[in-house]
Amino acid sequence: MDDILKQLWSLTEVTTFSFRDVLPRIVIPTLSLSKGRNLLLKREWRFYIYILASKSRRTYVGMTNSLLRRVMEHKSGELEGFTKRYKIDRLVYYEVFKYANN
Repeated sequence: MDDILKQLWSLTEVTTFSFRDVLPRIVIPTLSLSKGRNLLLKREWRFYIYILASKSRRTYVGMTNSLLRRVMEHKSGELEGFTKRYKIDRLVYYEVFKYANN
């Protein structure tokens, strides 16, 4: 009985190991903090100002960072509010800006 318990214990025993023993050596290039920061700043942002209209000529002006997603939300009526109430779902104009505060 003791032998069976020892065997079961050995199967459930947690062993520790180092990833260095298991994985082959992988060299990961590192960037200095200033270079990494510059990579983050180089992402190009796009903001959209858009105008939607309804058949009855009601208009809505909005701003987003994803024009396609936002227009589809208006068209599907996902969001409660002004555009759903007055069925404003036609994109009539948009402009692209690099900064949100332009």
